[in-house]
Amino acid sequence: MAAVKLAELRKGLLKRAIEENLKEREEKMAGKYPNRIKALPLYDGRFDTYKLEAKDSDVLFASYPAGTSIPPHVHTLTTMVSLPVAS
Repeated sequence: MAAVKLAELRKGLLKRAIEENLKEREEKMAGKYPNRIKALPLYDGRFDTYKLEAKDSDVLFASYPAGTSIPPHVHTLTTMVSLPVAS
């Protein structure tokens, strides 16, 4: 019985830690997104962004403050679209 309660406590603490981490990440993210975008799951990668899963691909919504330096990197994708964000 005690082992079950301990397992439930651990599960609850882990869930709370994950939720707090997601909230922290969302608060740090640059850019203003519509609620429909903010309702998407966060991308679990090297930067913070929202992720829309699509057929055979993922769509990432990212925004960086002016002057941000992005290290050289490679994209393995076939199409990349950059859309202006409404202010």
